[in-house]
Amino acid sequence: IVVNYYNLIRYNNEYMKRNLQGALGYSVHFCFVIMSSYIIVIQMGYNLFIYSCFMVFYGLALSVSGFTINILSIKYSNNEIIKIGAMIMLLSSTALLSIGSSNIYIFTTLILMMVFGGTIVKPSSLTLALSSIPKLSGQASAGISLLQFLLSGIVASMIGFFTSYVISLICLYAISAALIILLI
Repeated sequence: IVVNYYNLIRYNNEYMKRNLQGALGYSVHFCFVIMSSYIIVIQMGYNLFIYSCFMVFYGLALSVSGFTINILSIKYSNNEIIKIGAMIMLLSSTALLSIGSSNIYIFTTLILMMVFGGTIVKPSSLTLALSSIPKLSGQASAGISLLQFLLSGIVASMIGFFTSYVISLICLYAISAALIILLI
């Protein structure tokens, strides 16, 4: 699979561009999910009931992102939807970094908007990645999974190493990911 994936990325720039966009959107989402219990229970000092309520809102945000993508796809192209998702990530993570996370309601709203933006980016970018090589969709799909989990695991591990700055680092990573998504 590694040799086949290498050939895909070496010969198809569109596939790699879209795969990277999807992996960046997914990794923002993944990093937050990995760190969410630590942030809410340890850093913010809330109990597990509050954390579980937060995760219900997280699940609702994921559902809403699916409906939103369907609605957006009626009016906008996949390229435009990717830009919309990246802008949502960029604006919400910048706001959270600026305002701070001392208020659970503001934190919840902004962090879920950031995750929402990433979950809007991923499906549209993956649609474009797979459509760029329709005869190799099985290999392309495996390559997509490889990149998104590799990137997500590395970034989450790096952020987890600096426990005092988890929220700020997630925000900075989301800002960086959104800018890369918009620029490539």
